[in-house]
Amino acid sequence: MFGFFEILVLAIVAFLVLGPEEFPKAARKFVRVINSLKTTFLDLKTEMNEIKQETEESFFKVKEEIKEVVQKPIHDISQEAKEQFSKVKESVSSATKNMTKKEEDFVSVEQPKEDENNE
Repeated sequence: MFGFFEILVLAIVAFLVLGPEEFPKAARKFVRVINSLKTTFLDLKTEMNEIKQETEESFFKVKEEIKEVVQKPIHDISQEAKEQFSKVKESVSSATKNMTKKEEDFVSVEQPKEDENNE
């Protein structure tokens, strides 16, 4: 904005133009306007930061909702796949046990026949 030298030059010119009686009044008014602008800009900055914060919070909420919407079906599908795999595994295990038992039964039935052939 303005440096010290520029403000000093403006103050000297204002003093020369306004004179010693009006210059202090004008200077006070100028300082009030500057302070008012400063306050307004600080309020604006605060409000913008609040809007930014609210926007970030809204974005985070939407992001979490999207994440939930996407991940829930994936989790459900994964869970269903695990359940189906478990059922298939049980079926294969049961079938293997049945085959092993039938093989044992078959072997035990054939063994006497071998004994009869040996005699």
